[in-house]
Amino acid sequence: MKKIFIVFLAIFLTLCLANKFISAEDKVAPDAGGKKTRQVLAEVNSRKIYTDIFEKLIQGRSDPQTLIDQIISFVLLGEEAKKEGMIANKEVSAQLEMLKEHQLAQFLYAKEVEAKAELADDEIKKLIQESDKYKVNFQQIVVKSEAEAQEILKSLKNGADFNHIAKTRSIAKNASKGGQIGYVIPNTGYFEGELSQEDEKKIFRLKNNELSEPIKTRQGYAIFRSVSRKDLSDEEMDSRKNYMMYKFKKEKIEQVRDSLLNRLMSNAKTEIMDNNIKVLEKAEKVTDKHMEMVMAKVNKQEIKLREILPPQRGEYGHQINSPYLNQPGFLKNLITEKVNNILFVEEAKRLKYDNNDEFKEEFDLLKDGLLGQAYAMEHLKDLKPSDEELKEHYEQNKERFKDMPERIKVRHILLPDEEKAKEVLKKVKAGEDFVKLAKEYSICPSAANGGDLGYFSKGRMAPLFEEAAFKLKNGETSDIVRTNFGYHIIKKEDHKQAGASGFNDVKYEIEQNVMIQKRDKKIKDIIADLKSKAKIKINQEALRKYESAASSFPVMPSSPDISVPVEP
Repeated sequence: MKKIFIVFLAIFLTLCLANKFISAEDKVAPDAGGKKTRQVLAEVNSRKIYTDIFEKLIQGRSDPQTLIDQIISFVLLGEEAKKEGMIANKEVSAQLEMLKEHQLAQFLYAKEVEAKAELADDEIKKLIQESDKYKVNFQQIVVKSEAEAQEILKSLKNGADFNHIAKTRSIAKNASKGGQIGYVIPNTGYFEGELSQEDEKKIFRLKNNELSEPIKTRQGYAIFRSVSRKDLSDEEMDSRKNYMMYKFKKEKIEQVRDSLLNRLMSNAKTEIMDNNIKVLEKAEKVTDKHMEMVMAKVNKQEIKLREILPPQRGEYGHQINSPYLNQPGFLKNLITEKVNNILFVEEAKRLKYDNNDEFKEEFDLLKDGLLGQAYAMEHLKDLKPSDEELKEHYEQNKERFKDMPERIKVRHILLPDEEKAKEVLKKVKAGEDFVKLAKEYSICPSAANGGDLGYFSKGRMAPLFEEAAFKLKNGETSDIVRTNFGYHIIKKEDHKQAGASGFNDVKYEIEQNVMIQKRDKKIKDIIADLKSKAKIKINQEALRKYESAASSFPVMPSSPDISVPVEP
């Protein structure tokens, strides 16, 4: 089932986040009368899917036939959802409204930011200077203090071996390789975040075997050595040019975006509720009551926490309960992003983009996808395998269960901070019911099931969690175990040794697998039935163009490859 929904979500995100790109060959072009004509790629009942919309989805994929089949599937599921009145469902309606606002903001961004940040020919010519057509092979030594760096630099100037000092004293990851960095091409972002632009220029000006003065970096103080330099190959030049174009375009987009936001901010009345942010930061656990708190105001519109963090349970329960989200300023940044999004939406409506035909077509696809997902979930929610099906699966796969790994069954309580974990552990040791405590205090989704994580083998959980859990005896409870997720209290309930397993030993695992298989088959059957009754036409000639053209669609370039030389 997850696979099916992932397909839908992947398409949603592609359409929402894709650059607004139309290939030169298939741009919407005027006909002889000056009126724009569009090519139809597919027709589902009376619904037309045009090539220019499809191109925003394909974005480098090499499977256009699969993609158009997926689009057709969720269009048909969306139609069924509408027939069943799901669009009137309160939760679905709220999700659709949020989706529409998000897409409106994206549409405005494409039209008023990306489209206005195109590079002019003279800007592109300036990207590559003749003097920059080279790469430099660097070594480095990084130490914690400037005084130590100065002492090492003095030794190097007096003839000390760079490789030896790098191996014995450098704190950089490449210390064991004599501080070898390899060949680096100027202005490709390799030193971004480590060196200032001025310091980067300094090291690229070093002559062969010349040493830099100590330079402050994120790791400490670095001494760079320029080992050698080479001219760039044609391939490297192309790579560098593409990267520079991407980088410059990104910077220009940021400038246009910031200018637009500043203008919108100056014409709006916005307020962020800092006091409510402080209340949330101090809260032990976010409740449904917290979700109704007003976090900001934009003109006359109030923004509640549930609009920033939708109240569905995630990996940590309410998203804000994640220890990753308790970092100072994180919540305020989310609120600021929401405020900016609302300003974009208001501007999009002012420019009447919500009535734009292109926007409507994009949103209709997204709406069908969301409705199709809701339809699938509704029709699959009661689909459960019977005991007979589980036993049949076991008998058919007995060979697989002969070599089952060692595994254990545990419950846990996940807490966001150590003090709260100590408080709950005290209650556990006092004999209070573990299941009840998990339901009350744990911020993990498993809280709803009393912290039950089921059976798992080694290699499935966070290493520290797993190590502590496997050491416990059946019925025993751990002390506090800290992982990246937070603070855990673990209770071991069962332990199964490696080897052949009986039906009851693997029933839980079989149930999960069979459930996925049944739901997958059910949704495929539903889609097949809908397709058999629908009127579907696909322009195969137009579709075939994408099979050869997909790989040439633009993707975000990466920094040019760096060839690391063999250590001398």
